[in-house]
Amino acid sequence: MSLVASGSANDVSTARSSWCEARARGTGLPGCPHQAVTQRRVAASRVRHDRDSGWQTVPVTCSDAELYDRSVRTLLACWGHIASGSADARVEHLPGVAIAVFPTGPERAVYNNAVVSEELSAVERRTTLDAVEGTYDAAGIDGYTVWVREQHSAMAGLLVDRGFRIQESTRAMGLTLDELAVLPPAADVDPVEPSVHLRLIGVPDLWVAADPEPFKACVVRSGPLEVATAVAFDCLGDCGIFNVVTIPSARRRGFASALTTAMLTAAVTRGCTTASLQATPMAEKLYAAAGFRDL
Repeated sequence: MSLVASGSANDVSTARSSWCEARARGTGLPGCPHQAVTQRRVAASRVRHDRDSGWQTVPVTCSDAELYDRSVRTLLACWGHIASGSADARVEHLPGVAIAVFPTGPERAVYNNAVVSEELSAVERRTTLDAVEGTYDAAGIDGYTVWVREQHSAMAGLLVDRGFRIQESTRAMGLTLDELAVLPPAADVDPVEPSVHLRLIGVPDLWVAADPEPFKACVVRSGPLEVATAVAFDCLGDCGIFNVVTIPSARRRGFASALTTAMLTAAVTRGCTTASLQATPMAEKLYAAAGFRDL
């Protein structure tokens, strides 16, 4: 299922507030949830803490809905970590919605996003949107994005009625890693510092005050050139993959696939049991081939 994003109608900068742009190969930090309409159950593992024996992996089943919930949790945790290094930034968890507030710095143009929860009544929809608008107004932020489910037409209609415009759509995808077929990447993939990743995608000033350790960045090299890059962020066993970018001259040569394979393999070595991302239409087949499925 796809997602529908709405940005405030008078905010030109919201068109740049998502990494899901034409230059990206399909994932972005602001990508958010949609309705999990199926309940397929698959084998997975979940990490839990046992008071006597410490951390251990236990077998569980994991539905698409559970994979979806894990992906949203990872996304919000990532925003929260970035907020720790941005003045006055925070992620507010209110009834029906999570609101990322970034009033200052370069993050202001990227991370002001709200994720609307599912199954809201008519009254809850109005109250939730009032909370979003009130929170951003209080922070002096006049441009932001609200993410809603593709099938949540009532909320989408309310947003349009209040002056928002439909802006873009992504597809939430996930997979379990316990049955991942680990193959050697078909290109040279190397870990790099997050600052290198940010330089390559053209935003070197982001995250400068946040602890870089949780971000796991990689690049693909073709000869002397850095041709593709991505970054991962782990949360409670889920590896969120973001900012998968390939330079235009190197597209359709398998570099994004090699990068994705390497990111998933590294996630397994870190103990992750699932992975998640938000895919643009141009990259859905690429991630499906890697084992990701529409949630």
